[in-house]
Amino acid sequence: MACRRALHDFADAVYPPRAELVDGRDVGPDKYKNRLWAFAKARGTAAMEREVLSDEEIDGLCNSLDRIYDRDSKGVHGNVSKHEADMLVVRTYILLAQLAALHQ
Repeated sequence: MACRRALHDFADAVYPPRAELVDGRDVGPDKYKNRLWAFAKARGTAAMEREVLSDEEIDGLCNSLDRIYDRDSKGVHGNVSKHEADMLVVRTYILLAQLAALHQ
C-alpha cells in the first residue's frame, strides 16, 4: 500500500535501521514503524527542551502512527471503504508533515 511505502521510505531517510533495540523495540530494516517511533521520541525530546513540542504531542504522534499502521494493515488483509482509504492517506500525510517538522 502507498501509505506504508511512504512511511517506510521516510523512516529509511530519518532513522536508518540499527542492530540494537531502542526502548525494547526492534529498529531493524523491516521495522519502519518502530524506527519512526524512535525518531519521534528522540527528536521530540530535543524539541521539548526548546519548548516546541510537549510530551503529550510526541505520544500523540506515536499513537497516530500505531493507528495508521493498524488501518494500513487492515487494508492489506481485508476490505477497506473508500472513506477509510481516503482518511488513511490524509492522516499519513499529516503524520509525515509532523515528523518532517521534527527533522528540521
